[in-house]
Amino acid sequence: MLSVFDFLDVDGQFPNWANECVNNRRTLHEVIDIPQEKVLWLDSGGYELAHLGNKQWYDPRTVCQFQMVSGCDISCILDVPFDKRTRPEQAQKLLSTNIDFAKAAVQVASQKSSLMAVIHGIDTESMIDHAEKLIGIARPQVLAVPWRDIKPHGYVKAMATLKSLAEMSIGRCRLHLLAAGSVKQWPFIFACGVDSIDSTSWAHKILDPKSLSWKEPHSYARLDCTCSLCSRRQNRLISGDPSHDLNVYQHNLVVMHDQVQLISRALADGSISEFARKVNPKMHKELKALLFRGEGE
Repeated sequence: MLSVFDFLDVDGQFPNWANECVNNRRTLHEVIDIPQEKVLWLDSGGYELAHLGNKQWYDPRTVCQFQMVSGCDISCILDVPFDKRTRPEQAQKLLSTNIDFAKAAVQVASQKSSLMAVIHGIDTESMIDHAEKLIGIARPQVLAVPWRDIKPHGYVKAMATLKSLAEMSIGRCRLHLLAAGSVKQWPFIFACGVDSIDSTSWAHKILDPKSLSWKEPHSYARLDCTCSLCSRRQNRLISGDPSHDLNVYQHNLVVMHDQVQLISRALADGSISEFARKVNPKMHKELKALLFRGEGE
């Protein structure tokens, strides 16, 4: 995953490396050296552009045109993000703007890239209504919903919203959760019917693979980790300089990847309820009636 915002410098211009892609000399896969078989998702950068006030690039056609020439596999339609200050009276205006953005993006989109559209709303009903309109206009291959939009409603309501969105997307598109919560919440998120997630929390602290809890930097040296990455380093997360964050990021990604594989297997063999209970007993008790009813526990 990359963002259109990643290609811009402080003046809103393309640096030299990005011009290779913009001028059709090389595809984005080639510019950043990602194998062609790997799916490359280019986010619209709407969140960053909105908060930094970059009006030059805050245009759905411009963003979509760049995504098309980049050669990315999934292009995200530019959207105006909601935040915790969004009031109900503002919501309808923002949703209407996002529908207009989708209409504009579709006019310049091509079949070379799959489209992703971001759902917003203040409750389950408004999100489903927005999703239906986006499907009708853009026919996206992926619908995405920001975790931060639904998390403030509490876990029961948040998971109920995800479940409803997953049910309405069956046979129409895939459902993706943007900036998903902690690893201990992921089994429940996938149990709702979500197809995929992304997460940014891996970049801040170290993830203990045994407890799935986040550790402060001073805990690095004491972490006895046997993940596939750390095992190659003689069970030491850090080799040398303890401030070298790259090892920490790689470790967290490996642990998260392994956790998703375990969740996938639990979903496949029908043991997701028991798996979720072991990972997060408190949340399982709270969400059992919603997500795991009739599983004989």
